[in-house]
Amino acid sequence: MKFYEIHRYDNGSFHYVVTRTNKYSEAKVREDVNKMNGMLTDAVRANGTWYEFIVETPEDERKYLKHR
Repeated sequence: MKFYEIHRYDNGSFHYVVTRTNKYSEAKVREDVNKMNGMLTDAVRANGTWYEFIVETPEDERKYLKHR
């Protein structure tokens, strides 16, 4: 099963996971990310803020938890 995440970046670095879902389609989540990035002002973008679409599988999560 795949999970779709939206990550927020500030000052060019990962800041936090906005949401994680498997309820909506990949296309819907990608569309939401594009909308969210479109709402950012030029000044906010200039400060290195953006949203990114991520696909995560349970295997990815297990790898992350193993290395914590």
